[in-house]
Amino acid sequence: MMKFKIFFILTIIFLFPLLLKGDNDLVKVKLSVKLDKNSIIKIKSLGEDEMLSGAFYGKAEHLEDENFNNTNLECDFIGRSYKGRGFSCGFAVIEDLKGFCYIKNNKEDILIVDWSCNTTAGINGDAFCAGKLNIIQGFGKFAGINGFGEINMPMAKAISSKESNSLNIKLNIKYPMSLKK
Repeated sequence: MMKFKIFFILTIIFLFPLLLKGDNDLVKVKLSVKLDKNSIIKIKSLGEDEMLSGAFYGKAEHLEDENFNNTNLECDFIGRSYKGRGFSCGFAVIEDLKGFCYIKNNKEDILIVDWSCNTTAGINGDAFCAGKLNIIQGFGKFAGINGFGEINMPMAKAISSKESNSLNIKLNIKYPMSLKK
C-alpha cells in the first residue's frame, strides 16, 4: 500500500504540470511570406555607400496558427548598403536594415513588429538578411499579444527584381488570457 501511495504522489507531481498549460506559455508561429513584385525600393548613392529605403508587401502562407489566416504583410524600412568584409575572407556588399512590419488580415486585426537584420550567408552561399524582431503592439484580435522572433529575408536590392522572393518570420507569441489560441 505504501508503494502505491508513493507511486500515486509521484505520478501527480510529474503529470500535473503537463496538464496545466499556462497563459504564460509562448506559442511558436512560422510565417512564410511570398513577396509581391510591386515593392518599392529606393537607392540613394552617398560616396561608396548607398542608403536604402522603401516598402515591400506580401501574403502569408503555410500558417500554423488560425489567427494568422489570410494575413497580409506590409513593411517599411531604411538601411545602408556598403562594401565590407564578407564571406570566406572576401569583400561583399553588406546590408544593414531596420524597419516596421504590419501583419494584418483586415482593417481591425493588425500586429505591428519592428525588426533589424544584417547580411549573412546561407548554406549554399547565397546572401540574405537575417535578424531579430519584436512585437510592438496589436489591434483587434491581436490586442495584448507580446513576443519576439526572427526574420530572414532576401537582400533589399533583390526584392524589387523580377524573381519570386519569400520572407520567413518565426514568432514566439504570448497571447493574452482572453484570446483563444
